[in-house]
Amino acid sequence: MTQGLAVAIFGSFMATNFVEATTDVSKLDEAGWWAVTQTFEGEFQAFRFTDIEPLDLNKLAELGHDLSHNSIAVQNWTSSMSRSEYVDAVESIRQDIARGWVYQANLCRVLSAPLEADLNVVAFWKLLSQHNPAPYLSALQVPASLSGFAKDVRIVSASPELFLSRHDQV
Repeated sequence: MTQGLAVAIFGSFMATNFVEATTDVSKLDEAGWWAVTQTFEGEFQAFRFTDIEPLDLNKLAELGHDLSHNSIAVQNWTSSMSRSEYVDAVESIRQDIARGWVYQANLCRVLSAPLEADLNVVAFWKLLSQHNPAPYLSALQVPASLSGFAKDVRIVSASPELFLSRHDQV
């Protein structure tokens, strides 16, 4: 992890100056900007940052984030589906929608690659932004040494959709 730095990047803005981590969901009622995670099993974690500003790669570098990608070789990615399997699956979903059996489906094509070095979250986010400019491309990096949790949090997401937003009580 890059020099033990915490950062959250969501869409076109970034959050720096990490100040607090919690597993208590009621803390979200307190003032501040929170990056929130929850595992499939239900483990909730939230991370509060005080400096929220437009995304600035130069500032990330000035803060000590290494933007050079070296942990996953682009040519080593593999997909859970071939192109033809993906096209066939999309067509099957379209037919199910036309029949009225489903109204929405999320077809997942899993991409994977071996890590060749420790994952540099910010650099990997930058690489994804160059190849898949998703509107809600995001990254979250919080070292265990800062959060007090047992493990580092390292998440990179290439989502085209906003997962969650909260404004006051909504």
